[in-house]
Amino acid sequence: MHLERADDPTSVILLRLEGQKYALPLGCVVEVVRMAALAPVPDAPAHVLGLLDLRGRVVPVLDLRRRLGLAPAEPGLSTPICVVEAGGRGFGLVADAVTDVRPLAGPVDRLADASEDGPVAGVAHVDGRLVPVLDPARLAGPAPPVRPEPAGAGR
Repeated sequence: MHLERADDPTSVILLRLEGQKYALPLGCVVEVVRMAALAPVPDAPAHVLGLLDLRGRVVPVLDLRRRLGLAPAEPGLSTPICVVEAGGRGFGLVADAVTDVRPLAGPVDRLADASEDGPVAGVAHVDGRLVPVLDPARLAGPAPPVRPEPAGAGR
């Protein structure tokens, strides 16, 4: 994924998962919609929630929590789906919240020990804080194992 340097400003959309902010390059975001009925996909990986009919276009919807190895959460009717285009494909990403669109304050710093095919492209300064920047083209790849919920969490 090519992310521009600070002298070529880029904006990101901020997503929240488990209280942590994550950034997606704004250029890949098509739109943000609310949760809707999803058609099931038999034998799909656990991070694939189903298929969304988006005005006649079939869009696979991925659980971003599961995709990043976080404990899953039950989506509600107000749960956002961030529809993105990457690698010639369109898909939806379910997050806890879509919080803002912000400019990058500097370049995206690559993580030296990060996997080349992992979903995190690097980190960037957004509003004075370091925020992981997700690579949308890598998000459609295989998901890591889900981290178990702590005792007493959830319902």
